[in-house]
Amino acid sequence: MKGAVIWGTVVLVLIGTVFGVAWLAKAPSSGTALTIPEISTADQTRGPKDARVVLVEYSDFLWPACGAFFPRLEDLNK
Repeated sequence: MKGAVIWGTVVLVLIGTVFGVAWLAKAPSSGTALTIPEISTADQTRGPKDARVVLVEYSDFLWPACGAFFPRLEDLNK
């Protein structure tokens, strides 16, 4: 009997999760789209202006995580 109650609870939780995810997928978005500003002459740039791939970086090298990532960015620029 105890096992049936546990399995019933698990099944109900799974069904609730599936319906919850489906409801969230249908929910209207908040309307905030990611927009990336155009690169201007005031921005620091490297490489050709007509490159096929553009890497836009926003970082603060005083923050340890950004400072630790800096060598990787330098490797990409070689």
